[in-house]
Amino acid sequence: MAEQMGALPHAWELYVAALKLLPPELPQSSTIRSRMEALRAKAAPARAEVAQPQQEGGWSKWLGSLGPLGLLLAGAGKLKTILSALAFLGVYWAAYGWKFALGIVISIYIHEMGHVAAFRRYGIAVSAPMFIPGLGAFVRGARHADTVGMDARISLAGPRWGLMAALAAMVLGLYFRSPAVLAIATTGAWINLLNLIPVAIFDGAGAFRSLAKPQRGVIAGVAGILFFITSDIMVLIIAVAALVRVFTNDSPEEADTGAMTQYLVLMTSLSLIVLLLRQS
Repeated sequence: MAEQMGALPHAWELYVAALKLLPPELPQSSTIRSRMEALRAKAAPARAEVAQPQQEGGWSKWLGSLGPLGLLLAGAGKLKTILSALAFLGVYWAAYGWKFALGIVISIYIHEMGHVAAFRRYGIAVSAPMFIPGLGAFVRGARHADTVGMDARISLAGPRWGLMAALAAMVLGLYFRSPAVLAIATTGAWINLLNLIPVAIFDGAGAFRSLAKPQRGVIAGVAGILFFITSDIMVLIIAVAALVRVFTNDSPEEADTGAMTQYLVLMTSLSLIVLLLRQS
């Protein structure tokens, strides 16, 4: 009834509540998950509007009109992001110089804002990026994703934005023939490749929650081929971890082709960037 009346956010929440009451092996659970996937594209914008109302003021509206760029600029204005980024910058500046340090901070920030954008697209309030000096950064959603498919897309949004940052740095580095910018591109690609490892602390774990066993096997096989091409130890780690996840009992019955495709494109693109820059 809520769906027929156009109350899509309410319909979504009712589906979520119903799904929690049903054992996952029942056909009714499968039916509800299918309905949720069909509703997600329509419900997400409405839920985002309810969860995060548009702020008044010309500055906020202007930033919102800039799309992803506006989101990056808005996030950079958060006090805890600035302070933690400065601490992170100081650690890398002391070790590698300010150019490389600043480039890595920007690369990691863009990665984390990819997660922020995905959380907001699904109507989930999210914290500003917080940097951990010498390690990385993180964001935290106010609640967990409603489905494993949603979780996968939020997880992969970070490496997807990170891939764009690495590509931009590579193009600039090659154009200006700058070793420092090329080093930033290589390291940024490598960091995002690291995040695709399907173990608990990385984005790859969230992506794998929506992948069936055969899909995990496909990723393990493609990672093996990429290792043969690139000889990159990070790709070998992904291949081994993906193969292990084939035999764990946390895989869904329904395949998520979209998440698998995103994962394969990201893994392949990042691996080839590292290979290309290593040889240049």
